[in-house]
Amino acid sequence: MKFAVPKHSFSLKPMTAHVLSTLVFLMFGNSIFNNAQAQTTSEELWVVPPANTQSSKTLSDTLPYCEDLQQSPNISNGSTIGVGNTLTAVVDQDLILKGRACIARDAKQLQGDSIQYDYASEQVSVKGNARVNNPDGDTLSGERIQYNLSSETGQVSPANFTVKVSEGHGTAESLTILSGRRALLSQARYTTCQADDPDWYIKTDSLILDQDNDVGTGRNAMLVFKNVPVFATTYFKMPLGNRRQSGFLTPTLGFSSLNGTSITAPYYFNIAPNYDFTLTPQVLTERGARFGGEYRYLTRWGQGNFYGDILPNDKQTQTRRYYWHVQHLTQGTLGKGVWQANINARKMSDNSFIDDFSIQDWDGGTRTMPSEYSLRYKQDGLSLRLRQKTYQTLQTTNNQVDAPYDFKPQFEARYHKRWGNWLFNTQLESTRFAHDDVQYKAQGWRHLVYPSIAYEWRKPGMFIVPKFGVHFTKYALNRVPLPANANGITYDKSASRALPIFSLDSGVILERQGKWLKQNITQTLEPRIYYAHIPYKNQANIWNFDSALADLDFSRIYSENLFTGNDRIAQANQVTAGVTSRILGRDTGEELFQASLAQRYYFSKQTVNLSGTLENNNANRKSDVLAAMSGKLFNKLWAQGFVQYNTDSGKLLRSDAAIRWQPAYRKVFNLGYHQNKILSEPSKTAYASAQWPVPFMSNNLYAVSRLNYDLNNKRLTDAWVGVEYVKDCWIFRVVGQRTVTSDNRVDNAVYLQLELKGLGNIGNRADQQLGSQVDGYHAVGFGTPR
Repeated sequence: MKFAVPKHSFSLKPMTAHVLSTLVFLMFGNSIFNNAQAQTTSEELWVVPPANTQSSKTLSDTLPYCEDLQQSPNISNGSTIGVGNTLTAVVDQDLILKGRACIARDAKQLQGDSIQYDYASEQVSVKGNARVNNPDGDTLSGERIQYNLSSETGQVSPANFTVKVSEGHGTAESLTILSGRRALLSQARYTTCQADDPDWYIKTDSLILDQDNDVGTGRNAMLVFKNVPVFATTYFKMPLGNRRQSGFLTPTLGFSSLNGTSITAPYYFNIAPNYDFTLTPQVLTERGARFGGEYRYLTRWGQGNFYGDILPNDKQTQTRRYYWHVQHLTQGTLGKGVWQANINARKMSDNSFIDDFSIQDWDGGTRTMPSEYSLRYKQDGLSLRLRQKTYQTLQTTNNQVDAPYDFKPQFEARYHKRWGNWLFNTQLESTRFAHDDVQYKAQGWRHLVYPSIAYEWRKPGMFIVPKFGVHFTKYALNRVPLPANANGITYDKSASRALPIFSLDSGVILERQGKWLKQNITQTLEPRIYYAHIPYKNQANIWNFDSALADLDFSRIYSENLFTGNDRIAQANQVTAGVTSRILGRDTGEELFQASLAQRYYFSKQTVNLSGTLENNNANRKSDVLAAMSGKLFNKLWAQGFVQYNTDSGKLLRSDAAIRWQPAYRKVFNLGYHQNKILSEPSKTAYASAQWPVPFMSNNLYAVSRLNYDLNNKRLTDAWVGVEYVKDCWIFRVVGQRTVTSDNRVDNAVYLQLELKGLGNIGNRADQQLGSQVDGYHAVGFGTPR
């Protein structure tokens, strides 16, 4: 082995493993070693022989053999270090490393069969199995690499490259390193598939990998999937990390029997770190052009977003159709409290827009669409709110929807204060009710004050809470409709009402230890008795703005009033008796099972009705029986159920039941049943849903479905059927959907989604549809267990 010590180019110092010092001493003597050790330069070059010098190993066997440089002592930033089986140095000119050679500066490493380093220009030439290892884990490789350590520029031809953050890799006929983290590739191919013959790749005339901005930019590019070109563009951007980037998002393809074929190509504008905008143009073959957009912002004055959706000219209705939604929140401090200003406003052009088109932030679950503007203030036990709330009622052709009243405006104040076991609460409210139907709907103000005081006596295993309050209500109406109500009683414009309200809530909690499904558990038995007393008050002359008969369920059965709202307060002399039993994991505290039973008993007749008629609404002196259960029945099997049972007729008025079997990840099966005979149009429906791997497909293919069936009319109402196929670098989903709109039109639709690892989704509705319809659904993804 030939070795020379340049006089001014680099210095040698003792190594941690002492290999180099021993080698130099044997070849040149101790005096040369000491002389070399004394020489230093502003930029040091350390040359270290590899720890393992067996030449029989190939490059692939020993990569990354730059790890040998970790044996070096502490080296300052900017120092250059190298390793090789043979080393040749010429004074003030160059250094040649051969055989498992590596040279590095800071965290950047170059390695290959041989390396030539020019001291003056800091140019490095790597030949044979050449490779550049970047600090972030990215690599460049080829047969020959020219690289400058000072300017961090270079050339690789031909080239292979990897991008660690996106797990991508590819090839190029030539690669030019423009800077430490930017490279220009010519005639490049890029993919995130790991196979030698990738399922998909992008080929492009030129590709710039800019890792300073986490973006790749290509010219004259084509996406090839399964050796079939599927998309071409003269310009494209792709993410190399999680940083937001302006550019086109992946397009969507869909088919609908109502709207025809749809093609969507959204564009994302990254305006600033705290502003962005997404424009979503869409072409519907049966409707025409549709434009959607969402603007989001976050400033020191507040945060919010604006979403808009417009069809300038619907080809079927020959009208302009639109929907918009504005949300804004501003908050700050005032004294010792916090204030908030909120805007949550919506507007739709017509009643059928929600039936004809999907909207990303409105599911159409209710036909009354609220808009609200409010100011709030909270401090300790005080809460203030001033708001205006209006509704847009979306009528249907089959059923007329009763439009609710608008609040123009409403002021609310609530205050609570605790003194030991005593708890004082008060509620104040003033509301001006307005309605578009001025002929048949009353208009005007309602004021109420409801102070109450309670004493909470709680001991381990039991509680008693008596409560007393007085509900004051005063009306100041501008007008009331004529003629009078059904009883011939004229509504009073200035009606008033004062009702004392007393309640007594009490309960006991008993516990015992045991086992449940081979688990140590604590079982509770929690009987509860709730008594309420409200004297009778004739309210037939009071207009009803917002009261309705409350659903009889476990959230309402232990309450004072049978009605919601504040226009009707039921006469009460009643007691509710119930019991709940829970099974809790003794070690985790997790609730494994719960069962409840309750019934209300009336000691006097209820003569207050929503319409103001005087009639006996509970002649049987007891309510229906409520029963509910939920929890784990067996390992991997969950169930829940609810029934409302009328003991006089012996009929179930309402019943719900659901079971879920989930034996493993992405294996779930659901069954459900719902019945309601209380509605004006009784309903009885059943559903089944599932996600399950298709046998003999190595957990690559999953079937997903949900079916909703109307048992009364004996017809299938809604159906979703889909499949998901997953590979290491792509996922394909297809979902077929059948839905019935509010006007009984049937829409058959298909959604396609091709998800390419590292590029994003082509289509954005398939997994959303599946996830919202199957309880326990887990979307297939990259890097998740199968």
